Formats: sequence, C-alpha cells, structure tokens
Amino acid sequence: MGAVLLAGVVAFKTLQGGLQFAVARAVAAAPSQPAAIGASSTWMPRGFGWPNQPYSTQDSSHTATYGSTRDVSSKECPSWFWEYVSFHATNRGQPNAKYLIAVDDRYGLGDRLNGALAMLRLAQALNRVLLLRWESPYPLEEFFEPAGVLDWTTQGIEIEDGPTMSFKDPPGWKSLARHMQNGILQAMDDTFIFIKTNMELHRKCQGCPNVTSQWSEEAACLWQNMFRPVEPILQQARAQLQQLYPGDAHVRPYVAVHLRLGGLEGEEGGPGYERGKSPLENFLASVRCAARLASKGSIDLDETPALVVTDNHNLRQVLQEQHFRRIVTPEGLPVHVGKAKDQSLEAHRSTVVDMVLLAWSECLATSKSGFSLHAWLYGGAKPCMLPWKKCL
Repeated sequence: MGAVLLAGVVAFKTLQGGLQFAVARAVAAAPSQPAAIGASSTWMPRGFGWPNQPYSTQDSSHTATYGSTRDVSSKECPSWFWEYVSFHATNRGQPNAKYLIAVDDRYGLGDRLNGALAMLRLAQALNRVLLLRWESPYPLEEFFEPAGVLDWTTQGIEIEDGPTMSFKDPPGWKSLARHMQNGILQAMDDTFIFIKTNMELHRKCQGCPNVTSQWSEEAACLWQNMFRPVEPILQQARAQLQQLYPGDAHVRPYVAVHLRLGGLEGEEGGPGYERGKSPLENFLASVRCAARLASKGSIDLDETPALVVTDNHNLRQVLQEQHFRRIVTPEGLPVHVGKAKDQSLEAHRSTVVDMVLLAWSECLATSKSGFSLHAWLYGGAKPCMLPWKKCL
C-alpha cells in the first residue's frame, strides 16, 4: 500500500484550493486485511501505483463484446407504466388533451433526469400527457431521444402559456405532496402546466403510482423505456472505449467508479464533497471499491484497468497522464449542464459520454449522486454494484 499512498499524495498535491491533506488519516483508513464483498471475495489492491511497464489488453479468454447495457425494458416495468404509455399515445396531440411539461432549471444532469422520471408518475396521476423540455444549455434532444414507446418531445405540439411551479429539494417535494393531497393540481384546468423539479423517483406523491425504490430494476425499466442517448454521444463513447482499452476488436468487461468530489465547472464549492472526507481519502476509497468489484466480477485489473470518472478537473488530468497502472479515465473535462456558461454542445455532450461509459461497465461503484444513479439505471441495474462510500 506504500505505492498507493505515495501516488495518491503526489496526485492530490495538484487539487484545487491548496488543501492540506491528512496523510496519516489515509494510512489509518487503508485496509490491513482483505475486505470482503460476499463470502467468496478475498482480493484487494496489488499495486495501483506507478507502472513499471505498459499494461496489456491481449487476453483471448475475454472475447465477449462489451460496451452495452443489460436490457430490462420489456419485463421489469410496473403495469401502470404500460397503461400510461397507451394513454399517452392516444391523447398526445388531441384537441382536448392536457399536458404536464417538465422543464429545466439550473439543475445538473442527474437532477434533471430525477425530475423527468418523477413527473412520469405525476402525469399518470393527473391524466396529463407528459412532455419534457430543456432550453438551456441546449435542447434535451441534443443529448437524449425517446427510447421508442413514449414520445415525450414537444415536436408537433403548439405550446401555450400556463402556470409554472417549482418543487425543488425535499421541502419542495413535500409541498408537491401537499398539493396532491389537497387536490390543488387535480383541480387545475389549464391545458399546460409547467413544473421545475429535481424530485427523486420514489418520493411520496399522493395518488401517484408507487415505485418502491429508485435503486431497482423497476426504475431501470422505466429509464430504458424513456431515454436513449443520441447517436453522436454513443459513437463518442464507443471511440473512448477503444482508446481506453486498445488492442481488442471487442472491449472486455470493465470496472467503473464514479468519484464525486465537487468543484465541477459552473458548480459552486470546491473539492471535498463527500461528507468531510478529504479528496485523498475519497480517492483511496475509489481504489478499494474498484478492487473489490473486480474480484466480484472476475476482472483482472492488470489486463483491464478500472475506469475512474471524476468531476474534479485536476485529478482527472493527472489520471489522463496515465501515472496509475490500474486506472484509466476518459478524455475531456466535464461541465455542469445547468450552470456552466458559454460551453459548446460538444463540451456538454462529453458529460453525457461519461454517464454512458459508467452505464456500460460490468461493475460500478456509485457515488452519492444522481449522476451515478442514472448511469446505473441506464445500464440495466447490473447486480455487480457497490456504493463506494462503503469502501471508506
């Protein structure tokens, strides 16, 4: 583990804000015995430090095509969803139809997708046709398209003015529940209601159909039937995989970690997002999680390094320089979809590419972030998953 700590200290000398990192705390947090994930897991990191030689990806034992999701779109959705799909198709564009339009605010990508899925339940409860509209920084259709069964675009619909309401964060979600309980939204006769929200899918909503958990195959089925990344994003993700794991006609299964440190361009605040832990401690936790998941998924990190996706630009640049033999990271620097200013479409698309690469992994360590959640849902709720904070 000495090599791990040396490499970690060197990497994090470059992080934002001139923070002083408690290396002694990191040493104390480092495992002295193998950590288990289930009864059969006994393997821990064996040298995430400086590489002695380039890693190889030539292994004929791994021949499966990768870079894909697990399809749960036809078998895991609740019955109410298919009933709503039929209602939506019948009423969309009809003269007397009433609409609920989920619109963007200054939310990030995860929060926006949270709200879109939550409004699916509300639209069903209100007998309204759900439409999604992002106007900033670019239209939603520049990033995602309908997956096929429900057309949530505004194309062909002549949008008129209507009341706009905001239900943000837990206080706002409770307000929405009260509106439903008191019948306020049900009584509104406006053709168009506009709602801004980052409400989580499973939150209380009087009269709305139930979703037991947002971390479920049921939620993944809803996601996969609502969204599909547009082809330019998928093409870029495929190209990234070939660059990250060169030498194979087929990309083999890989472990991915989402390391949420904060300080994303356009976002307020600096590193140290995860509840008082230093960035160094969080990074070492991601190393532990990658090793544990690799053991669970029978993935050799010498052959297929772990993919670490982080929002911290300085750490990401260090990882892009390939100082760590068992870690790779995508090209580009992500930006906050709701708050970054004067960024190109390609810059914003690269953030969605990060989500796609997380989704395509065989095993995923998730951060406390909606971005992680939606990557996991898009990926089909694959069972090889671990909240990486359990590795702290």
